[in-house]
Formats: sequence, C-alpha cells, structure tokens
Amino acid sequence: MSAVKTHLIDTAAMGVVRLATVLLLVYGTQFAWEVAHAAYDDHMQLLTEARQKDDYIKTLEGKTCSTCPALSYLFHTSASNTCAYTRYDQQPCN
Repeated sequence: MSAVKTHLIDTAAMGVVRLATVLLLVYGTQFAWEVAHAAYDDHMQLLTEARQKDDYIKTLEGKTCSTCPALSYLFHTSASNTCAYTRYDQQPCN
C-alpha cells in the first residue's frame, strides 16, 4: 500500500473517532441532563400529589361521622350519641 493511502485511511479513522467523541460529549451530556430533569420532575409531581393526599386526609379527619354512615358505629358512643372520635390534635370532630 502506498503512503498516501495509508495516510488517508489513518486520517479518516481519526476523523471518525473525533466525530464520535464530539457527538458523545454533546449529545451524551444532553441525554444525561434530560434523564435527570425528567426524574426530578416526576419526583416533584409525586411529592405534590402525596402532600395533596395528606392534606385531604387531614381535612377528612375533622369531618363528622355522618359523612361515613357505614363506619359511624365506630365513632359514636351509644349513651349520648356524640362523636367520640378525636383528631390528631385532640379536638373533637365537628
């Protein structure tokens, strides 16, 4: 093989390696950023939903037992028919 062909093959091979390296650096970091960003967004969405559900549960804790008639026997005393269920802060339900 002649020196020109060898030099051409070496130059082309180095060009391909350099192109692959640059593409990997540019698009690889972009891909990693997008994966991390998507994971963070999903985490924040799940956290928001969990907080909304916790707030909803806390609002249900203060409700009267008449809203859940199937379970009202658990919360009412038989003697006075008053609600015996208290919230976490020990306030009687209203």
